[in-house]
Amino acid sequence: MAKLVSTNPSKNFEKIGEVDISSENEIAGKVKKAREVQKSWGSLSVKERVIYLQKVYDLFEKHREELGKLVGDEIGMPLSVRDSMEIGAGQDYFKWYLENAEKSLSPEITHEDETSQSKVYYEPTGVAAVISPWNFPWIGRLSFYRG
Repeated sequence: MAKLVSTNPSKNFEKIGEVDISSENEIAGKVKKAREVQKSWGSLSVKERVIYLQKVYDLFEKHREELGKLVGDEIGMPLSVRDSMEIGAGQDYFKWYLENAEKSLSPEITHEDETSQSKVYYEPTGVAAVISPWNFPWIGRLSFYRG
């Protein structure tokens, strides 16, 4: 099976690790499973989703140093930038979304008069393929996420 090799560009491309490259069939299977799971995720209330995402946040906090080192090594980022901007700011974004999810994702009345009312509903968008920025992969994912 083909491998994707991760290297550290600031250390003469020293190998950090490797992962298997998924085949088209494996990717199709993963997308199908994600779409099936998305239905149950979409049926959860915002409050219920926050409970699950809080557990993810807690895991990131628990493994913060390990993840920070890996992210920093993969892009050759200096420790000071990685700790303050990439990991610190990324965690701040994540925490903000957790604390503001109900307010930000609750249905919003955009128009109301004596005879009608218009609302905007925020719903999970489903499966997405994301190419994150190479220079700030953690914060880059979190800074645009909504839902």
